[in-house]
Amino acid sequence: MFYKLSLNDQPSFTTTGNPATVNEDAGAITISNWATFNPGSANEASQTATYTISNISNPGLFAAIPTVNSSGTLTYTPATDANGTSTFDVVVQDNGGTANGGVDTSSVQPFTITVTPVNDAPSFSNAGNQTLTSWTNTVQTVSNWANTFVFGPTSENSQAVADFLVNVTAGNDLFTALPDIANDGTLTYTPNGKPGTATVQVQLKDDGGILNGGVDTSSAATFNIIIPPPTVELTTNTTTATEAGTTAITLTATAQGAVSGNQTLNLALTGTASNSDFSGTIPAQITIANGSNTGQVTLTIANDLIAEDSETATLTISNPSSGIQLGTTTAQTITITDNDTAGYLITPISGDTSEFGSLATFDIHLTSQPTADVTLNFTSDNPAEGTVTPSITFNSSNWNQYQTITITGVNDFVADGDIPYNITGTAISSDPKYNNNNPTNVAVINTDNDSPGVTITPSGGTTQLTEGSITDTYTIALNTLPTGNVQITATADAQTQVSLDGVNFAASQTLTFTSVNGITPQTVTVRAIDDKTTENIHSGSITNAITNSADANYPTTMALDGITANITDNDISYSLTGGSPTITEGNSGTQQITYNITRTGALNETSTVDFNFSGTATNIADYKLVSVTGTGVSTTNSTITFAPNATSATITVEVVGDQIDEDDESLIFSLVNPTATGTATVTGSPATTTITDDYTAGFTITPTSLTTTEAAGTATFTVALNTQPTADVKINLSSDNTAEGILDKPSLTFNAANWNSPQTVTVTGVDDFGDDGDIAYNIITSAATSTDAKYNGINPVDVAVTNTDNDTAGVALSSTNVAAYEGGAGGSYTAVLTSKPTAPVTVNFSGGSQINPLAALTFDSNNWNVPQPVIITAIDDNIAEGLATEIISHTVTSADAKYNGVNVGTVTATITDNDTAAAPVVQPLGRMDLRESGGEDVYKLFLTTQPTATVNVAIVTDGQTTANVPYVTFTPSDWNLPQLVRVSAVDDNVVEGTHTSNISFVASSVDGVYQGLPISGITVNIADNDNVGLVESLPTPGSRMGTAADDKIVGSAGDDVINARGGNNALDGGAGNDVLSGGSGADYITGGAGLDLLFGGQGEDYLDGGNDEDVIFAGMGSDRVFGGNGNDKLFGEQGDDYLFGGAGVDTVTGGLGRDAFAIGNGMGGMTVEMADVITDFVPGEDVFDLIPSLGFGDLSLVQNGGDVVIQNRVTGEFLARVQGVDVASLTQADFV
Repeated sequence: MFYKLSLNDQPSFTTTGNPATVNEDAGAITISNWATFNPGSANEASQTATYTISNISNPGLFAAIPTVNSSGTLTYTPATDANGTSTFDVVVQDNGGTANGGVDTSSVQPFTITVTPVNDAPSFSNAGNQTLTSWTNTVQTVSNWANTFVFGPTSENSQAVADFLVNVTAGNDLFTALPDIANDGTLTYTPNGKPGTATVQVQLKDDGGILNGGVDTSSAATFNIIIPPPTVELTTNTTTATEAGTTAITLTATAQGAVSGNQTLNLALTGTASNSDFSGTIPAQITIANGSNTGQVTLTIANDLIAEDSETATLTISNPSSGIQLGTTTAQTITITDNDTAGYLITPISGDTSEFGSLATFDIHLTSQPTADVTLNFTSDNPAEGTVTPSITFNSSNWNQYQTITITGVNDFVADGDIPYNITGTAISSDPKYNNNNPTNVAVINTDNDSPGVTITPSGGTTQLTEGSITDTYTIALNTLPTGNVQITATADAQTQVSLDGVNFAASQTLTFTSVNGITPQTVTVRAIDDKTTENIHSGSITNAITNSADANYPTTMALDGITANITDNDISYSLTGGSPTITEGNSGTQQITYNITRTGALNETSTVDFNFSGTATNIADYKLVSVTGTGVSTTNSTITFAPNATSATITVEVVGDQIDEDDESLIFSLVNPTATGTATVTGSPATTTITDDYTAGFTITPTSLTTTEAAGTATFTVALNTQPTADVKINLSSDNTAEGILDKPSLTFNAANWNSPQTVTVTGVDDFGDDGDIAYNIITSAATSTDAKYNGINPVDVAVTNTDNDTAGVALSSTNVAAYEGGAGGSYTAVLTSKPTAPVTVNFSGGSQINPLAALTFDSNNWNVPQPVIITAIDDNIAEGLATEIISHTVTSADAKYNGVNVGTVTATITDNDTAAAPVVQPLGRMDLRESGGEDVYKLFLTTQPTATVNVAIVTDGQTTANVPYVTFTPSDWNLPQLVRVSAVDDNVVEGTHTSNISFVASSVDGVYQGLPISGITVNIADNDNVGLVESLPTPGSRMGTAADDKIVGSAGDDVINARGGNNALDGGAGNDVLSGGSGADYITGGAGLDLLFGGQGEDYLDGGNDEDVIFAGMGSDRVFGGNGNDKLFGEQGDDYLFGGAGVDTVTGGLGRDAFAIGNGMGGMTVEMADVITDFVPGEDVFDLIPSLGFGDLSLVQNGGDVVIQNRVTGEFLARVQGVDVASLTQADFV
C-alpha cells in the first residue's frame, strides 16, 4: 500500500524594488503593495504570509523602523533631521509548516532606503531699532547688529552665512547709501540728512541651498532706523540800532546741515518795541529752503516821528517744522535808540486886530508825533480888546500839519487908541511828553476904529417894488452914539411913497436918533404908486437928509446916501402881428401861416389870453393848428399862458393842400379875454387870410409804348388820376390781339383814397412756338365811368405793344462749372432744348479719365422743354493727384436740320482729390521704450496713398539704437500694407542714466509726391545699464538677490529664484523652472526653457517667457510682454502694456491702462480652441496690433456667445477669442 505525503513548498515574494528616495523630515511613509506573496503550488494558495525585516544597518535613520504587513505594505518613519542610507533584509514565512521536510520560509532579499538631506531655514538675533542721538549725514556702522546665527540642526553646523537680504520697505529717501549688513552681522548705512524713520526688513541666507525643497532664507526681521532732524540756531548781524540810521537787522536761522524739503520756524517779537518800530510787516516765519542749511529775514528799523525812550526788540524762533528742531540759541535782542523831541513850531502873527472886528492869525503844529491826543486851550489876557479860538487838538495823524489860531478884535465904541494884549496856550495830553508842555505866548495889538457917520442899508442890497403889491425897506443908523438928538427926513418922488410903520404912507417921513438908540438901525418902508400906464420896469427915488441936529459931529450939511427903487409894472398889453392876406392851397402837403403875439408891461407876472379861428375854412379839412411856441409859453385848449418874463408867443397854422375842386375860403384868427393884475389890452386882432384853390381832372398813363416776348416776357404800364375824385372812377382794359398778348386784369378802379397811386397793368406775350417775327398789337383803354362829373366820359390814350418772337434752336446748360469729390458727392447740371424740335434730338457727352462715363440724353416734341439732369461722379482712386479739372463736351444729332450739329458749350468739372500722401508711423502704445540690457520695441510704417513708383523710406538713427532693417520699401501694389520695424538699444559702456534717442525717416522716390515727403520722427526712451552691479552666472540651482545697481544674473540649468532690486537689470533664468522678479528699474527678463514665473515689478520692463508654459506678471510701467512658445498666461497689470502671446494657446490679460494685444498669422490654430484668449479688451481704449502681413481686411469678426472670435478669412486660422465683448462695439479704429 502506498501513501502520498503532503509537503509544504518554499514560499517566495517579489517587490517593487528599493523604496523611493524620500526627503529628510518626510514623515511616515506607506508603500502599498510593495511586496507580493507567492505561497508555492496551487494547493497552497490559501496559506498566509508573515514578513520579517532584519539586519537594519542604520537604525538611527528611523523614528519607526521598516515593517511589512501580510498584505505586502511597507511602512517606516524617518527620524527627525536624519538623512543617509540604511540596508535591511526581508524574508516571508507561510503557515504551511515544515512537516515531512516542507519549507515555510523564503530566501532573504536585501533592500536599501535612502533619505536625502533637506536644508532647514536658518535664524538669527539682532540688536533691534537704531536711533541716532543727533543729526548726521555720515556713514554709520553697528557691529554685531545681526548675531547668534543658527543654521538649523546640528547636522547643518558646518554651514555659513551666504548673504543678508536687506529690503528698505519705507524711508528709502533718507539715505545716500542704503542700509546693508555684512556677512559678519555688521550694519552700515549713510543718512542723507533728511529726518524720518526708515523701516528695514532683513533675512539671513545660508549656503545650504534649496535642493529638494530646502529653505536657505530665514524669516524676515523688521527694525526701524530713526534719524532726528538737525538743530537750528538763531544769529543776528547787530544788537544795536537807531531810528536815524534806519538800521537793517538780518536774522539768520542756521541748521546743522542741509534740510530736506522747505522747513519753517515761527518768528515772534517781544520786548518794549512793537511792529510799528519796523518798516513793513515782520515776517511770521523764517524758511530754510530745500537743500540749504540757512534761512534769513531782514528787518529795517522804522524812523517814526514819536518822541520816546530807547526800546528793546527781542526776536524769538519757535514751532519748528517736522524737518528741523530748535537749538540752544533761539532769541536775539536789539536795542533801538530814538531821534525825536516833543515841542511846537509857531509862525509869526499875521498882523494886528482892530475894533472893526478884523482878524489876526498865527499857525502852530507839534514837532513830534504824539502817542495820544494833545489839546491846546488858548485865552486872551484882555477879552475887551480881543478874543481867540478857544482850543485845537493834534493827534497822531495831523500832528505835523499847521492849525490856524484866529484872534478877533473887539469894538468898544470908544476912541481909546491902539491897545496891546497877549494870547496864552495850555497843553493837555495823556502823552507825558506833551502834557503841561505849553507853547510860548503870542503878542497882539487891537487898533481903534471909532468915526461919526450915517449908514443907509437897503434890505437885500437893493429896493424892489411892484405896482399895487410888493413893498421894500431900508434902514438908517448913526455910526456912533450922538451927544444930542439927530433928525433925518426921507422924501419920495412921484413914483413912490414912504412909511415908518409899513401902514401909513406919505411923500416924506422924519426919523429921530438919540444918545441911546443912535447906532440902532431904524426901518423905512417904500411902496410904488399904482397907475394904469404900461411902463414895463421903471425906477423911483428917495432922498435922505439931516434936517435937525444937536451934535456938531452930525451937521445938516452932512451928505447922506439916497435910495433908488426898481418898480415892476402890473399893466399888460398883447399885440397881434403876422399872418398872410392870401395863400394858395396847393395840390398836396401844407402851407404855413404864422401869427406873433407880443406881451409888454408887467412881464414879471403870469398872464393869459385866449385865441380862436373863424371864417368859411373848415378845421382839419382846410387848416389845422400846428403849434403854439415861445419861451415860457404854454397852452391849455385855446388859452395861452405866459410865465413870468415870457414876452412872445408864435402860433403856426397849416393850410391843408388837397386835390379837390372847391371855392376860395377865408380864415380869421382873433385874440380875446386878455388878463393882467392891473389893466389888460389887445391890439392888432383879428387877422384875416383868403385860401385860394388849384387843380385839373385827368389820367396819367406811363409808358404808352411796350414790348413783350413769346418767351412769356412781360411789360407793364401804370395808370393814375391827376386829381382826387369825389366818387369812384372805372376804366375797362382789353387786348386787340390775345394771340400775341394778354392782360393781368380787365379793368381799373380809382377812389378818393388810391386815386394818385399808380395802378400797374402787366401785359404778357403769348408764345406760339412758331417763327412768325415780331407782331404789333394794342391795349385798349375805354372811356371812364363815374358819378364825378369831372371824370365821367374822359377817354385815356391806348397803349401800343410789340410781341418779339423767341423761337431759336439750341441746347441750354444750367451751369458751365460743376464740382465733384473723390469718394464723395458728385456734381450735376441740366440740359434742355430752347425750342420745340420736329424730330428727336440726341445729346452725347465726352469727358476725361477722372470721371465716370455719361449716358446720352434724348429729347422729342413732348419733353423738349423738360430739363434732364447730367450727374458727374469722380473716379475714386488711391492716388494723390491734387485738384484736377476735366472738360465735358457735347455733340447733338437729329433729323431736325436746325438741331443736327448745333453748337453746345462745354462744362468744366473740378475734381477734389480725397487722397493725401503721408507715411504715418504707428507705435502700438504711442511710445517707444528700450533697455540697453536687452529686448526690443516695434513700430510700423505704411503709405496713405498709392504711389506711382517704388518708395523707399530710409531709417536714420543717432547711434543710440539699431533697427532690424536699414529701410522699408513700398510699391504701387503693397503701398497700404504696414511694414514692421524692430528697434533695439545699443548696449554701450557709457553711464547715461535714462536717455532718449531720435529716429528720423527720409523718403525717396521718382514719384514727386513722395520724393522728400516729410515724415514725423519718433523719440525712444532708453534705460541705461552701465551703473554695473552684480554680474553672475549661477553654476548650480539656487537663489540670488540683486543689488541697487544694474545687475546681470544668469540662472543655472536647474530651478532658480532670482530677485532684482534697484537698477535696470538683465535676468536670464536659463533652463529649469525659474522664478524671476524685476525690481524698481527697467528690467530685461527672459525665462528660457522650463515652466517659468516672471514678475516685472516697476519700470518699463521687457519680459520673455521663452519655451514651455510660462506665467508672466508685468507689474507697473509700460511693459513689453512676450509669451514665447507654449501655452502661456500673460498679465499686463498696471500701465500701457504690449502683450504678444506667441505660439501656443495663450491667455492674455491687459489689466489697467491702454494695452496693445498682438495678433498675427501663426499665433493661433485651425480650431477655435487653438486661438489665444484675450480676457479684458476695452473697445476705444485698448488696441489690437496686427503683425504684418496680417491686415484688417484679412479678418473675420464673429460673435460667439459672449465672446468675439477673430479669424483669418483667407487661411481660416483662428487668431483670438476676445471675451466679454460685443462685436458691434469693435471698429477698424481698434486695430493698428
